Amino acid sequence: MDKFSLKPLTCSFEYLEQIPVIVTSGDITSDSEEILSRYFDKALTSESTVIAIEFRESFYINSSGIVDLLKLFKNVSNSGKKTVIYLPNEYFNTIFQIIGLYEIAPPVLSKEELLKLIPSNR
Repeated sequence: MDKFSLKPLTCSFEYLEQIPVIVTSGDITSDSEEILSRYFDKALTSESTVIAIEFRESFYINSSGIVDLLKLFKNVSNSGKKTVIYLPNEYFNTIFQIIGLYEIAPPVLSKEELLKLIPSNR
């Protein structure tokens, strides 16, 4: 058995008040595009102007996964909505800082900070 084996991605969907949160578990690779697209499409049907993604149980992303996320974030932006990275773990925080992804999808470090993004909670 290889020392390094990828964990297939699974996603779930939650709401914090009216903000849709896509929660991931597993590795973000080229094999992740279909499942991520499905969950982002579902989130785009919400009335919220913000979509959050939380890499709760994800600890690896490769260059193909980054490209796929960029495409999805661009689709969200083109629909007039905003993507945020909710509670980024240390691994994703480091990667996203290095590649500048936070310029497109800023980090949100607490539930309170996320809820402030709801227009009526400002």
